[in-house]
Amino acid sequence: MRPTHGVNRRSPQTPRELLPAIAFAVAFSMTATSACDDEPTLPQFPAPASMTITPEAALLTSVGDTVLLVARVRDEYGRVIAGFPVSWSTGSAAVATVSESGFVRAVGAGEATIRATADSVSATSAITVVLNPDRAGLMSLYHAAGGSEWLRSGNWLSDAPLGEWDGVQVDERGRVTGLELSWNNMKGNLPPELGFMDMLEVLDLGFNPQLAAPLPTELYGMAMLAELILPYTDMRTTMLGDFLRLPRLRTLNLYGSGMSGSLPPELADHRELRNLNLAIAQLSGTIPPGIVEMPHLANLSLLRNAGITGALPEDIGRLSTLTGLNLTGTGMSGTLPLGLTGIEGLDTLLTGETELCGPDDERFREWLRGVQKQRVAPCTGPKAVSTAYLVQQVQSREFPVPLVADEEALLRVFVVAPRAAGQLIPPVRATFYLDGAEAEVVEITSDSSFIRDVVGEDELASSANVVIRASVIQPGLEMVVEIDPDGTMDPELGVARRIPETGRTGLDVREMPVLPLTLVPFLYAPDPDSSLLERIDGMTAEDTLLWGIRTLMPVRKLDLAVHEPVSTNTTSPVALMNRTEAIRVAESGRGYFMGTLPASQANYPGVSTIGTGWSSFSIPDAWVMVHELGHNLGLLHANCGPNLTNTDPMFPDPNGKIGAWGYRMAGGALVPPTKPDFMSYCGPDVWVSEYYFSNMLRYRFELGDLDDAPASIAAGPSLLVWGGVGPDGTPFLEPAFVLDGAVTLPRETGPHRLAGAGADGRELFSLSFDMSETADGEGGSSFVFAVPGDRSWGSELARITLTGPDGSVSLDADGESAGVIIRDPLTGRIRGIFTGLLPGSTRADAVALAPEPGLEVLFSRGLPDAVEWER
Repeated sequence: MRPTHGVNRRSPQTPRELLPAIAFAVAFSMTATSACDDEPTLPQFPAPASMTITPEAALLTSVGDTVLLVARVRDEYGRVIAGFPVSWSTGSAAVATVSESGFVRAVGAGEATIRATADSVSATSAITVVLNPDRAGLMSLYHAAGGSEWLRSGNWLSDAPLGEWDGVQVDERGRVTGLELSWNNMKGNLPPELGFMDMLEVLDLGFNPQLAAPLPTELYGMAMLAELILPYTDMRTTMLGDFLRLPRLRTLNLYGSGMSGSLPPELADHRELRNLNLAIAQLSGTIPPGIVEMPHLANLSLLRNAGITGALPEDIGRLSTLTGLNLTGTGMSGTLPLGLTGIEGLDTLLTGETELCGPDDERFREWLRGVQKQRVAPCTGPKAVSTAYLVQQVQSREFPVPLVADEEALLRVFVVAPRAAGQLIPPVRATFYLDGAEAEVVEITSDSSFIRDVVGEDELASSANVVIRASVIQPGLEMVVEIDPDGTMDPELGVARRIPETGRTGLDVREMPVLPLTLVPFLYAPDPDSSLLERIDGMTAEDTLLWGIRTLMPVRKLDLAVHEPVSTNTTSPVALMNRTEAIRVAESGRGYFMGTLPASQANYPGVSTIGTGWSSFSIPDAWVMVHELGHNLGLLHANCGPNLTNTDPMFPDPNGKIGAWGYRMAGGALVPPTKPDFMSYCGPDVWVSEYYFSNMLRYRFELGDLDDAPASIAAGPSLLVWGGVGPDGTPFLEPAFVLDGAVTLPRETGPHRLAGAGADGRELFSLSFDMSETADGEGGSSFVFAVPGDRSWGSELARITLTGPDGSVSLDADGESAGVIIRDPLTGRIRGIFTGLLPGSTRADAVALAPEPGLEVLFSRGLPDAVEWER
């Protein structure tokens, strides 16, 4: 007698948890056999309806690793059928084998499907064998952090080398050293398998707000991790002390992560930490005194941690390596220690929105003038007493704005006396001194300015006002203001007679270098629009298009040049900005270059590089032009307007307003603090904040004449090399060209490397640099250099390779597209620049692009050929 359903086969070895059920089945079989002696009887089972395998997937990381799979067969009612015979098979024996009892053993790298079959039903388990432990960690990260919804996941889970996976950097052995997955829509938690990547040095997962703690303990055991970047992730349940367990940690960025707790005393014991950003968190307590023992600390930001209280340690000056300190919006108070003046390299000191203040000490004030980015209120700050200041564009009583030499300024004298409020301000005398000698005396009388009970900057009638000549505004200027110098008012009214009470008020006046600016008009060759040429023909520095640059920036003199029109084959602002910089480098240009195109043809109004670049692009619009040049001078966006990126988290007003009273010298009118800053997207009716005007002034003052210096000139030929990283994170190189000796090299080293090599691999040149970040538009970064070359490179140079955190790209003589530069052979001025020409383009095709006869054509299919090097 046979069972109605079943199979007659030898049962496989069975996991221990199923042995009782098997024993019952065997007992049943023996009973049935004794009742029927004519033939052996197998156990009867209900028909199998479904099957499951546990686990459904498994990851093995070395040959010989095993995992036990358990199969459960169920009937139509979902009940487990104990003892039902199951057979096992593997889809790839080269990857994993499986025994009769479900034990899987890793054999080689890859993926294998293990199948269990019971009669007509089956189930599978996905087995992955990864021999490089990094691959296992990355795959676990993908599954744990919602990889299927990432914005960038190219090659993830593929067989491609790990270095080709989006955001993954590897060393020469293929081990993962860096992960850059910021702004990638990651969510969930980090898996413990992240700890497999024991060579990881940089982990950047910032701006993934749904990526949350708790972090796996394995993370804190990563001995090589040097940079941990987690801004705007959810770290509310983590403690700062946990991160300090990473022995080689140099950079920790938890900006906006919501971390709570206090600054632990053991912070001082970390010997490697250099950059600590704990901005916009929920920290409390005081700065531990031992922080001054940290030997390498360079940047500390506690921005907007209102729970951080107390004063700065008195011996803070022992932090000689400190370059940036941001305490804005903390609950700290007290006088800043004079010891700060011993930190020579400090270039950022921000203490706004706190009760911290700068001491009334000339040595401190002189030191503070050398701090490029600073916002420090003097301890002798605004009070409800009579006061006076000079204003050019904007002024703040709390954070005084330096003045530009040789530019006229408005003197405002505020007379405050509650018992005399409403009376006319009496005559005022202001005496100015230069180098200790009297330079100017002005008398102010008014029949429309009134004494008030508090300082009121909201109307000119609240102060006695007079414009001070430009020749008086010079470095070393001091001022004394006398109110009612003839003593006509009743002393009982309490009107202050002198500002200051004793001595003189020193004024911070800076002499600004000339600002050179070259406008480069582009003509879109397929559809040239000459209206722009007509608009800028004969243009001078006084043109209304340059109003914003002259008025809202610390510019004493604008040296304007208008370039000859340049033909091109693109209307992309980013591409035009890069071509503008290529023109500046190729011509050994001086100062700032700004490309321009009619607004009707440009894809969007403007684009620029931030701080480290010299070129920009703008449509012919006064607001856009000053905005883009502002980026060149180191400014980020003020937070006002749609679709903003690259905003300055330290900007004082959260809505991007100027926040202090400005003054329009041309019209003699006040500008209210509610006016948007010109670095916002709320134009065109904009002004400049005291914060940005001061930052630009210090930026230009520190730069000195550097922005007026031409590029170097080499005796022989040079090679124009340019490219960047696109908005999608893909590196690119443009065709290289031979120039006549112009040389522009990186001023500092950085994470990117550009190298030229011969066919035999011999290196002909190499550069280490950081790219200029692109503001506005779609983002990205770029570079343009001119490398000293040799005519032998015509036969020797075989490849140029760009490598960096975003991967690598190479350029050879048979590139996918060609490029052309057209220039005037007499002046060397560029008259045309084209890239992205069709494959197979010839020199004859290039010559046809010249806008007029007699121009010289430089041609490249990626690398210039021998003909170009012999010109």
